[in-house]
Amino acid sequence: MFTLKQYYENEDVNNHTENAVQLAKLYGDPEDKCEIVMIACAHEARGYLERKEQLVRDDIVRKLFPQLQFDESATKYVKREVMYNGLHNIQ
Repeated sequence: MFTLKQYYENEDVNNHTENAVQLAKLYGDPEDKCEIVMIACAHEARGYLERKEQLVRDDIVRKLFPQLQFDESATKYVKREVMYNGLHNIQ
């Protein structure tokens, strides 16, 4: 199970596309999944994302992330989350 803690750990090391893939697998509709797979493949092949791909990826993450935040099975390993200016700490 992909957890909120894993999400934040990925963010800390800039694995944003991996987070998008995991969110789409768990909560995305077929269109989200298809778009993320195409973006992830392009990212892997080129080693970077084009701006348009990044915007699509980020839109999908913004849409699906709230579901991860409120999924009890995904958050049970997080004791405390501190958010400040987009930076976070999990203790």
